[in-house]
Amino acid sequence: MANELKPKAVILDLDELMDKKMNDVQTLPDYITPPPGLYMLSIKDCSTEKYDIKEDGKATGQKGTRIKIVYEVVSTIAVNEGEEPVAEKSLFSESFQGSEQGLEFFKKAAMNILGVTDFEGASVRDVMDGIKGAEFKAKITVRKTKGQGDKVYENLTIRAANPVVATE
Repeated sequence: MANELKPKAVILDLDELMDKKMNDVQTLPDYITPPPGLYMLSIKDCSTEKYDIKEDGKATGQKGTRIKIVYEVVSTIAVNEGEEPVAEKSLFSESFQGSEQGLEFFKKAAMNILGVTDFEGASVRDVMDGIKGAEFKAKITVRKTKGQGDKVYENLTIRAANPVVATE
């Protein structure tokens, strides 16, 4: 997949562009940070991506790999007081480092998404393909952490409403 090409944008003729009906243009979903609450979610995508490894905020010139799950909000069941429900079809993501520990966190997430405790010999690739389209009820919590300067990060925790417990 390292040589995979990104799809190229199709450049429209100016007259064709100006005459296109806005109702014929695809509406993109919102990419959001959902507030804490209870949601029905589905898995829109699960893929790997490359990223630039940084140390002390500076690029090292090395590339890392991570697994990225893109969640779609099917419905908002409940949110904390003072929070607004999230629009259906809104998207957000969660990433797992391509390391032994990252795979352990990904396994736990996949177990809860699929409601299983045994993957019956499935590979990481099989599980990534298998969770696409899965729906589950989840509780989301948000933890804020301070970065450099005034930067504040919001870290989501996504847990199945009925989490599975591994017997191993």
